[in-house]
Parts: sequence; structure tokens; C-alpha cells
Amino acid sequence: EAIVVWMSTGDRGECVVIKEGRSDAPLAPGEVPLELWPVDGAALDPVLSPDKRRLLGWVYRSANGGVITYAPHQVWRPRYFNPYEPLRGLAPYESARTVTEADSKIDRFNRAFFDNDATPGGVLMSTAALSPEQREDIRTAWEDRHRGSTKRARVALLEGGLSFQATPTSHQEMMFIQQLDHNQKVQLAVFKVPKSEVDFTDLNYATAMAAERAFMRKTVVPFARLLEDSMYAELFLGTRDELGRECWGAFDFSK
Repeated sequence: EAIVVWMSTGDRGECVVIKEGRSDAPLAPGEVPLELWPVDGAALDPVLSPDKRRLLGWVYRSANGGVITYAPHQVWRPRYFNPYEPLRGLAPYESARTVTEADSKIDRFNRAFFDNDATPGGVLMSTAALSPEQREDIRTAWEDRHRGSTKRARVALLEGGLSFQATPTSHQEMMFIQQLDHNQKVQLAVFKVPKSEVDFTDLNYATAMAAERAFMRKTVVPFARLLEDSMYAELFLGTRDELGRECWGAFDFSK
């Protein structure tokens, strides 16, 4: 789960996994790791040769200030390819960052509108001059009878030259719904997730099953193959068990 989250979200597209052996001694080359510890890739920095062409190891800096150096074979780094920085990853989230931030801004705007907006729902107008006390009495009586969701659409009786004019709401939130729908489509496309995984509206069984199979074939299986390749290259390659057999790993899609 940590591998999937760190690879898919944030700005790194990678998960760094520290390999630990059976003893307190550093993991030896070819030794089968006993424990795997996923950590935030932001805490590791590469150590390069003077000519910047070879990776010599990794330096881990913990939150409490501790520093640990690891050899390349002691670290497994499943990641998406980053054409700008080959030693690091690049998350699919980067492609959806703009629309995701737009969703957050729309939500904040709506909350601020309903919390802070001072636009009146309507205006009571009188043809006669009213004293401050009369204005307050009329306003209070009107709100007592009509304010609140349970008092909606009650019949009003106006007399003494009073009239009511509703104030239309021109809140841009009506357009926000379309924007949110567009943003969702972009996010689903970036992560290769069919809409049926988040919205079952107007879906029959055959359509839902076809979308499920496409999701497995185009998203889940390719991601699993990416992990398998990474595991072979950085986790199992060169390792053997107690009987001298080569170690490897693969996902089971037989069912």
C-alpha cells in the first residue's frame, strides 16, 4: 500500500524501500533481506562518483537528524521513469495537479461564499415612511415566518403598502459543477481509472464488467508488471536462498 501511494501521488513517483538482513550488520551483496522498510524518498539523497556517472550509494536523513549511508544493493526503489532526473521518479499526479488544485479552490470558494456572503434573499419595500422601530418589527416578523428550510414557500400577507422583491442568486457555483465534472474526467484519465469505479449511474452489468476488465488489463496489470521488473532488478537479482536457488517474485493473475 505504501508503495502504491508514494508512487502514484505527490511529486516524486517513487517509493524507497530499505532492505534489512538477519542481523544488525549491513545487508551483504546477494543476501536475502529479512525485512523491507518503505520510507519517504524525500529523505534520501544519492551519492555520486566525482564524474557524476556512477551511483555509489544513498544517504538517509531522519527527522531527528540522524544520518545513515546505504549501498545501492541495500535500497530498492520502485518508481515511474523520470526523463528529467533518471535517478528519481515522476508521479502521474503531476499531470493532474492543476485540476486537483482547482477542485480545492472551488471547494474553498464555496465554503467562503456560504459562510461570509452578505447578499439578502429579498427586499421588503414600503410606499410609506417607516420609523426605525417599525422597520425592525416588520423585518423580525418576516424572518420569524419565512426564514429557515422548514418554512420555505409559506404564503405571505403584505399590507400597508409593503411589497417583496426577491434577490436572485448569481453565485458562480452553478458553473463550478461543470468544472468539477471536467476535472474528475482529467484525473481519471491520468490515473487510467474508468468512471465506473467512482460513478455507477446509468451503468448496466455488461458495461460495468467490461470497464472492470479494461481497468485490470490497462491499469492494474501494467502497474504490477512495473513492480515485478523493479523487484527483479533491485530486489531479487543476485540473491539465493539457503538451498542456493535463485529468488524471484511475481503477481498471481490466474484467478
